[in-house]
Amino acid sequence: MKKIYSLQELILMVLKQNRGKNHKLLIIATIALHDRVFPVKWEDFNAFVTEATIYLNANKVRLGILLANMTILADLINNETTGWIFVYEKTTNSLTKNKPWRDKRDVLRGKIVAIMNIIFGDIMESVYTSDDRIALRHPLHVTHSTPSTKMLVSPKLSMESIIHLQQILRLQNPETPDSAEMPDKQHIVLEYFIGLPGLAADAIHFADAKTVTTFLYGVAFEESNAGKTIYYRACYESTRGERSVWSAILSAVIA
Repeated sequence: MKKIYSLQELILMVLKQNRGKNHKLLIIATIALHDRVFPVKWEDFNAFVTEATIYLNANKVRLGILLANMTILADLINNETTGWIFVYEKTTNSLTKNKPWRDKRDVLRGKIVAIMNIIFGDIMESVYTSDDRIALRHPLHVTHSTPSTKMLVSPKLSMESIIHLQQILRLQNPETPDSAEMPDKQHIVLEYFIGLPGLAADAIHFADAKTVTTFLYGVAFEESNAGKTIYYRACYESTRGERSVWSAILSAVIA
């Protein structure tokens, strides 16, 4: 049986390895890429993380950021040979924008998102100023007292990207196709199954339900699963536990 890691366990493992070389375990974890915090377009993501790192460093004492976490983030961004600024430039240069550099960029993005989520999670809400919220893309959330309702539609699943041993799913609300927002008082239940290609629906034994709260969801696989087919399905679940119908099944070959 394959072990499923929590996001916190995944973050710690990735940061300790620092080079992402261990592909022995199947890992499924939410990648917090919500566009209110981390832009999807590469040029926008680049601008945000470089500017946010400078801002966080300048305000680390007031915001209560741990020095160790700031050191990790600074190295991920500024390291002269492995950092984001260096690697991202390689992916935009017509002479060097090849797959190996794009793969390094993709891995770095995951590490940067992971450590920034830790940093943001440690900042107390009461500490944020209006300038902080603008610079760090952290808007003030307004609470609502209306009860949750059962969704009448299921999430629309599509494949955002596929690289070696990694996939990123897009989970879209079909009622608001131009928005990345999760429906109010809802989260997504995602199930998967790895097996042979072309399976009929009744032959797919979905299991290992995961709770998803962002519109992008990252999946990484062990080397032995390369070439196999993974099947996904999802539904909405309200805060009262009411589920929508299941989505259409999405399948993809593990590269």
